[in-house]
Amino acid sequence: MKNIGVRRARVPDILLPCLLTAVIGGGIACKNAGEFEIAFVSKRGGDLDICIMNSDGSGQRSLTGGGGWDGDLAWSPDGGRMAFVSVREGLQGMEAMNADGSGRTRLTTGMGNCQSPAWSPDGTRIAFMSERDGNVDIYAMKADGTELVRLTHDPGLDAAPRWSPDGAMIAFVSSRDGEGALPERLEIWTMRADGNGQTRLTNNRAYDGWPAWSPDGRRIAFEGARDGDFDIWVMAADGKGQRKLTSSADEDRGPVWSPDGEEIMFERGRPRDLFVMRADGSGERKLTDGPAWEIAPQWSPDGRRIAFVRIVPGPGDSPHGGDEEIFVINADGSGLKRLTHSPGVDYAPAWRPVR
Repeated sequence: MKNIGVRRARVPDILLPCLLTAVIGGGIACKNAGEFEIAFVSKRGGDLDICIMNSDGSGQRSLTGGGGWDGDLAWSPDGGRMAFVSVREGLQGMEAMNADGSGRTRLTTGMGNCQSPAWSPDGTRIAFMSERDGNVDIYAMKADGTELVRLTHDPGLDAAPRWSPDGAMIAFVSSRDGEGALPERLEIWTMRADGNGQTRLTNNRAYDGWPAWSPDGRRIAFEGARDGDFDIWVMAADGKGQRKLTSSADEDRGPVWSPDGEEIMFERGRPRDLFVMRADGSGERKLTDGPAWEIAPQWSPDGRRIAFVRIVPGPGDSPHGGDEEIFVINADGSGLKRLTHSPGVDYAPAWRPVR
């Protein structure tokens, strides 16, 4: 399957390239520092498993096991369950389990490759992308796996579903009507939650992808390569008012809104460093500065800390060389702390939502 420009896949070749995490905004209550939990994917046991730990790095434990591959996880909005992709004996499907690893349930059966689970804000449905019918399209089902519905039917590639905060719309990337080869053909679209009203928001001869809804649902940040280099852009939810926020000579990738919608975090350069700016593009500041790759940043639910992956020297199978480990840092750039120290890669940190 072709790489669709959704980065950071670490899965068998039979799987689609995957999004690292589902970003859930709005309605999240604050807790005291150290009380949050972070789920992540680890190869410490030889196979890829989903693990969880406290946000200070303590209490690390595996939630899945028994051989095979488990990853591409997405928390339910209330933090009670997570959906994930599982491969057992060459068979791939979507599963769900409770936050402690209990109640594991198979959600899909007899399907082709599926990837990128995304929970609706009310926790009742899960959207995902699949090639079950020979083409990569977006599907949705109830959280228990019933009432599966195909939302897109275009011969182009439709992928990376992202729910709007009110659950009324889904943003996605599509190669339909695009020009050139992948990923240059990818543009950003939206549709209603039932698949109707599919609307193209970007229309360029270059890649636009990684759509990220603002917590209030009024704007969508994205990465675009319109000027021959990757920058961070923002637009209204209907596609109007598209505006470039960064103009660095380096690559700017992967926008992530802060929980309060005031700031946008992103990755810059090769190797990557983490940056934060105000939602209007002003006040840009650098959070990390070093020779290592620092990728996959995620805000804590209270917006005070950021979890991310750093490529550290040593044996490992990172595509950038070295070993991937999880770190946290305060939102102001202070208090850097390494959380994982396993001989296998640890990546894809995902804060457990709390309400």
